[in-house]
Amino acid sequence: QCRWGYNNWSDLADVVANFEKFEIPLEYIWTDIDYMHGYRNFDNDQNRFSYSEGEEFLSKLHESGRYYVPIVDAALYIPNPENASDAYATYDRGAADDVFLKNPDGSLYIGAVWPGYTVFPDWHHPKAVDFWANELVIWSKKVAFDGVWYDMSEVSSFCVGSCGTGNLTLNPAHPPFLLPGEPGDIIYDYPEAFNITNATEAASASAGASSQAAATATSTSTSVSYLRTTPTPGVRNVEHPPYVINHDQEGHDLSVHAVSPNATHVGGVEEYDVHGLYGHQGLNATYHGLL
Repeated sequence: QCRWGYNNWSDLADVVANFEKFEIPLEYIWTDIDYMHGYRNFDNDQNRFSYSEGEEFLSKLHESGRYYVPIVDAALYIPNPENASDAYATYDRGAADDVFLKNPDGSLYIGAVWPGYTVFPDWHHPKAVDFWANELVIWSKKVAFDGVWYDMSEVSSFCVGSCGTGNLTLNPAHPPFLLPGEPGDIIYDYPEAFNITNATEAASASAGASSQAAATATSTSTSVSYLRTTPTPGVRNVEHPPYVINHDQEGHDLSVHAVSPNATHVGGVEEYDVHGLYGHQGLNATYHGLL
């Protein structure tokens, strides 16, 4: 069982209790980034998902033969250098080993994900896997998780290029859009405000069927014109390669919604040449942390 919007350990306990009440099989319960302190990996929000309450909940969960899987994202928060209270030990340990992606000029590549401006492990670095695995081990001593949901591993970034360079004093920065449930983006659909009655369910099902029928009746096939760049002999442009990948970003800039192709790994390897490996390499590091 998994969904966005669990507010605390008590919510999870209620979910498990209701599965038992209605005799619905349940083997795992997962949590999205709600449990995190400021959406930072390996760090629980101590007001809502404290380690002490978690120990009690997870002990009962494990006694019942069930398992817990929290989410962990590929990006890591980089703290505000002008705010001592914003310290983040995971970043400090990674920076000490110099295991993060760089810009072509050798500076840190700083993108933006859920916690604000972030850095990204360079899985080509010889110390990166050990760094990541060690963070999981440290965290596991506080939270008895049974697996990890490794996410945002495309690898995703909400801005174009190293947008955090020169902007770290703005951290923690909110993502450039509202998250579900925040003021201005309140969820009124099921299950938050769903009136669980047969009449409501019937009306909802009828409306859904009508909507689907209307969409099917009015759908038409269209052709889309995509921009093609003109290659310059001897010049390599990894943000705008001279071919079309048919995604929906204007101008098919490969830096949009992902770490830029010119982000640089140890040894000068560009992300463009190894992008398809990033998720697998991060998953491999996570696997080693779970051993």
